[in-house]
Amino acid sequence: VDVSMVSIGSVVTARKDGSGESSDFTILGAWDSDPAKNIISYKTAMAQALLGKKVGDVVEIESGNTTETWKVESIRAYDS
Repeated sequence: VDVSMVSIGSVVTARKDGSGESSDFTILGAWDSDPAKNIISYKTAMAQALLGKKVGDVVEIESGNTTETWKVESIRAYDS
């Protein structure tokens, strides 16, 4: 997995704007998702927004009636 940008097989640490909350998101295939463990399908809105981004990039995610802004802090390869 190329860790210079977010791709399928990446673990992304992102910080939510305003709250300072930082979370890890593992982007895998559609059948591998486990939202309780922040393992998300590449088809989800969050993953689609993150794919192709690099450290320091900012993404906006629509969640219900609100828009959340997240900043990519680190990218590493998923290690099962």
